[in-house]
Amino acid sequence: MEPIVESKPICIITGPTAVGKTAAAALLAKSFNGELVSADSRQVYTHTDIVSGKEKDPYGKSVSSGVSISLPSGTVDLMIHSISGVPLWMYDVVSPDTHFSASDYQMCASQAIVAIQKKGRLPIVVGGTGLYIDTLIRDVIRDQVPSNFEVREQFKDAGYVELQKYLDTLDDTIYESMNDSDKKNPRRLIRKIEIALYKNSHKLKQKQKKSQLFPYHMIGLSLPFPLLYSHIDNRVEKRIHEGAIQEAEIIRDLYGIQCSLFDGLGYSELLLLIEGKMSIEDMGERWKFDEHAYARRQMTWFRKEPSISWIDMQSKDSEKEMKHLMEAWYNK
Repeated sequence: MEPIVESKPICIITGPTAVGKTAAAALLAKSFNGELVSADSRQVYTHTDIVSGKEKDPYGKSVSSGVSISLPSGTVDLMIHSISGVPLWMYDVVSPDTHFSASDYQMCASQAIVAIQKKGRLPIVVGGTGLYIDTLIRDVIRDQVPSNFEVREQFKDAGYVELQKYLDTLDDTIYESMNDSDKKNPRRLIRKIEIALYKNSHKLKQKQKKSQLFPYHMIGLSLPFPLLYSHIDNRVEKRIHEGAIQEAEIIRDLYGIQCSLFDGLGYSELLLLIEGKMSIEDMGERWKFDEHAYARRQMTWFRKEPSISWIDMQSKDSEKEMKHLMEAWYNK
């Protein structure tokens, strides 16, 4: 996707899971006339309210944005939700049985950003899916690589572990760019293998281009890992109590266990419980452990981005520091 002509800057609030990104972004949106754009690979799906941690106003109603986008899977109409009275985009974009790629996210989120800017408001992208954020700030080679049906036939019966090893050998950069859900999804791993083989055979450069789709200011929120793990554990227990198991059962009943959500964080652990392969206690511990590992991978990803201004969320002045950073940038 080409950089948008005369595009205006956006703000990005990012960091690991459970660090408090959405609440912080909503606070900044109120102070700086902003609207939020979610950058979370699970929140784009319907029926994922509890496990993905969608924060919606309890009595708020979603409204049509009037923005319709044609994707390979069909046309989607973007809805606007609300959190603490702040408009929020990119929740509930497609159903769980729909493939939604990073390129799809780029297309939808960029149109949401433009719509927000046309209203004279500041788009604040908030989330921890680094690959989604990357699509908004860099021109990355993605879905223009043609399908390779010979590769698909070759690997049609392969498990995700075998595919992971092969892709990592072919191109570790592509492999490391995948989120946790995609790394356990054979179909998406095979697609990445197609891309890696195409790049190798056409001698394409492995490095990402640095042209920007949107100018941006990025703020990263952090916590020491022991404290972050405690936040994660409390949140997992809260989500189980609020009905995460029932939510996973509904998705299974509607879309089957082959639904790609069950390859991802939270739902993969819940499926083991639903199928009687794990006790609720063991499932909870497994879920927490996997969330801890995901948080570490997120921090590894974000530390490669030199332009992030970091805020330590355990500081009593963290809110003041965030507003100071925003004011210095926003008033330019």
